[in-house]
Amino acid sequence: MIKTGDIKGCLAGKILRIDLSNNKIWTEETKSYAEKTLGGRGINSLIMLNEIDIGIKWYDPENLLCFGAGSLVGTMTPGACRVDISTINVFSGGKGSANVGGFWGPELKFAGFDNLIIVGKSKKPIYLYINDDKVEIRDAGFIWGKNIYETEDILRQEIGDDDIKVASIGPAGENRVRGSAI
Repeated sequence: MIKTGDIKGCLAGKILRIDLSNNKIWTEETKSYAEKTLGGRGINSLIMLNEIDIGIKWYDPENLLCFGAGSLVGTMTPGACRVDISTINVFSGGKGSANVGGFWGPELKFAGFDNLIIVGKSKKPIYLYINDDKVEIRDAGFIWGKNIYETEDILRQEIGDDDIKVASIGPAGENRVRGSAI
């Protein structure tokens, strides 16, 4: 497990990739991206530019959902907790980004990852379980249809950890409502 002082040059060193269509999980080094751009948003943008073909729509399985922790996330720098979430914008069809703070970004870094890149479409409801270097795609049928507060409570009970950090979509996201959020 990476501790705050172990992040070298503000990088955890790995990008976590998940292909939901093929049920695959793998990692790659952050270094080649970090040499060309800066931070979570920069790496997300570079990956999207290189990997999303023109004409891909927000609802296509080939679209990417990119989470990128900022360069200083996980360090002792005050306020350094921001995560960029990038994907194809549902309204414009161009690149869209959102930004969130809190504990989710530092936890991603402490698990050893600078970015999380998701592609594909699962055949059934799933959730991603990330605990340090243990990453699993798990069945989420038991939380499907629940609101985000219920989802968080149920997952905390299921996993047995009241301190887990959750990013969830709720019924709006499950039903692909335009403009729904994470």
